[in-house]
Order: sequence, then structure tokens, then C-alpha cells
Amino acid sequence: MKMEGGEISRLPDGCIAHILSLTSPKDACRAEAVSPEFRSIAQSDTVWERLLPSNYRDIVRRSNTPLVFSNKKELYLALSKTYLIIDNGKRVSMYIYMIFDF
Repeated sequence: MKMEGGEISRLPDGCIAHILSLTSPKDACRAEAVSPEFRSIAQSDTVWERLLPSNYRDIVRRSNTPLVFSNKKELYLALSKTYLIIDNGKRVSMYIYMIFDF
């Protein structure tokens, strides 16, 4: 990554992505405002894969609600904004689903 000034420019993109993946979704979104390079890294699937719940594939598989997404950030946002109908009628929010792991 080439950025003017600062020691952060010496870190490889993968290292910055790992650091961002250890923060919160809100912080990852804030990092997008730093620069075009940070935006690209902060929007990457590498970052959002770790911000999704570990059982997100199961959530998507069990959902009766169509989920439209082209990357992991869009999936996170889609899951966060809606209630999902899973297992033919059980209505749960992603937050509840993550905590209680239905």
C-alpha cells in the first residue's frame, strides 16, 4: 500500500486487513474514510469474513428469506438489517441467532 506519510504505509495490506478484522464493524466502516487504499482494504472479504458470526453460512443456508449480496460486507449489512425466517417459520434477528445459536 502506498500512502503519503505515517508509519502505517509500511505495513502490508494483509496486515492492515487483519488489524481491521479485529475491530468492530463500525470501526471497519470508519476506516474506509481514511483513504482510497484503506477503503479498499476495509471493504475486503478478508475483513468482513471475520466480522460475520462464525455460523453465518448456516444462517444463510437456513434462511427462508432471500439474501442478495455480492460480498461479505453486503451480507453482514443484509443480515443486520432484517429479521430472518428460518426453519420454515421461526423469525429471528441475526443478533439473537448469533447469541443463542439456534
